[in-house]
Amino acid sequence: FLDKVKSLQTQCGFTSKQLASFMGGGVVCRLMDEGFLDKVKSVQTQYGFTSKQLASFMKNGVAARLMDEGFLDKVKSVQTQYGFTSKELASFMKDGVAARLM
Repeated sequence: FLDKVKSLQTQCGFTSKQLASFMGGGVVCRLMDEGFLDKVKSVQTQYGFTSKQLASFMKNGVAARLMDEGFLDKVKSVQTQYGFTSKELASFMKDGVAARLM
């Protein structure tokens, strides 16, 4: 488990504070799931998130849905429809938005 946490921190460029923030919201439950770390890194690259933005984006249910078929397509659609920058998208995905996209 701790090896996965360290790998996550290294791959995503998290500071200790960002890592602590990121580990909430269901990430701990999914950290050992096959493909989860790869998906997180893919999301960071796809949306151009900084490590801080990624930590914000993954809160409030996103981690629980990250591996669901079609979820990221809906996120991309929201970003396109509203013209969100990466920073705005990361901020928008809070307070249950992820659950309502599904």
